[in-house]
Amino acid sequence: MSELKILSSVVCEDIRQENNGKQILIGVYNSVLVQQFPVVLSLAFWIQYLPTQTGKFKSGLRVVSGDTTFLDINADIEIPAIELSSFNIVGIPFALQTETTLKVELKQPSGQWEFVREFSVRRRPSAVPTPTTETAKS
Repeated sequence: MSELKILSSVVCEDIRQENNGKQILIGVYNSVLVQQFPVVLSLAFWIQYLPTQTGKFKSGLRVVSGDTTFLDINADIEIPAIELSSFNIVGIPFALQTETTLKVELKQPSGQWEFVREFSVRRRPSAVPTPTTETAKS
């Protein structure tokens, strides 16, 4: 059983904290479309979870594509109560040379890596010109 039951995850451009404790997720991605490669993206990750136990634990987050690890962060976390919670990581630069699919994984306090989500980074399709009235008359 996972110590942190993952309920939801978001990849976005930025995450901001309001004075009242609410978080604002800015520029949410399903997949990332870019004009060209190579590209450097600044991404943020928001993960909502429900813990199954309290205490101090070691956890982590990594982002991988095939054999390449783009992010590998370890952290000490403290879970004071069994209640819905979230954590985020912001401003992570990703230097990508070509289209890829990135896989996000969470390190459970037991040390096991658990799949969270995957998302693709693709080149935006070129705009296809639409016929105008003048070209339609030709």
